[in-house]
Amino acid sequence: MRPVCEISDIASKFLYACKTFRTDDSGATAVEYGLMLGLIIVAIMGTMAAIGTSIGDAFETISTTLNPPPQT
Repeated sequence: MRPVCEISDIASKFLYACKTFRTDDSGATAVEYGLMLGLIIVAIMGTMAAIGTSIGDAFETISTTLNPPPQT
């Protein structure tokens, strides 16, 4: 009668699992898209932070020009 669990069976199953884990790249594309999306979001946030105040100042100038404060 053969034992239920031999050390060699466990070792071979472990090595097979390691080999398939190394060669399986089925989730790599999703991770790559996630990383690219994260970089794009960071770039957009940085750009908006850098030019946000100058855009706000430009709109304030336009608003003041179109609607001057009342003269007292």
